[in-house]
Amino acid sequence: MPIKILMSDGVVPLSTEYYVKALESAGAQVVHNYLPSVDLNYDGLVISGGVDINPKYYGQEIDGSVNVDNARDEIEFKLFNAYLRAGKPIFGICRGCQFINVALGGSLVQHIDCHQKHTDGKFHTVTTKEKSILHQVHGKEFITNSYHHQAIDKLGKGLKAVAWSENGKIIEGIEHESLPIFAVQWHPERMVETATVYFENSQKSGAVREENLFKKFIEICKKLKGNDNG
Repeated sequence: MPIKILMSDGVVPLSTEYYVKALESAGAQVVHNYLPSVDLNYDGLVISGGVDINPKYYGQEIDGSVNVDNARDEIEFKLFNAYLRAGKPIFGICRGCQFINVALGGSLVQHIDCHQKHTDGKFHTVTTKEKSILHQVHGKEFITNSYHHQAIDKLGKGLKAVAWSENGKIIEGIEHESLPIFAVQWHPERMVETATVYFENSQKSGAVREENLFKKFIEICKKLKGNDNG
């Protein structure tokens, strides 16, 4: 049986298509929606990129956050908590990375000082922690893209930073210490061949190919599904 993935996405159809194609290329069946119902009949959850999270969830007033989507925040807390309790794999991308951190009690920098280096698809180097999922997939150092103006500040409970840019100032990847949860701050779905123009631009810039990152997530889902089946 193929691995089935539930994805919570935003409201931009073209952006959603990149995630779906990347996951399908990795061998998954994907059901996606803006504000999806909580449904545990899937092998894993992907929380995709999008607009900012309401800072009230980490005890702050709006001070740099823009385009907050309260409806999406609300449903993704329900989704995340359901999959967390079920022990099912969760993969966060960009906003999804920040959301996982907030959902586990962490906080964000609402507008980073170096945002001009991290917005509009700019490419930069990321360094990983040894033995982390990202280190296993890509090694110690590689080039990736950026489309964000916020960043993780205080880490959420049980999370550890496993990738950094800006000489360690910006957290680019996180993993849970004991649960099948990991996330990246960049947009890997735009660095697989199915993303066409984005992929071509990334390769010209020396960026890593990301097919193996999606395959790694599906591999984790398969492993846990196999355990569930005894």
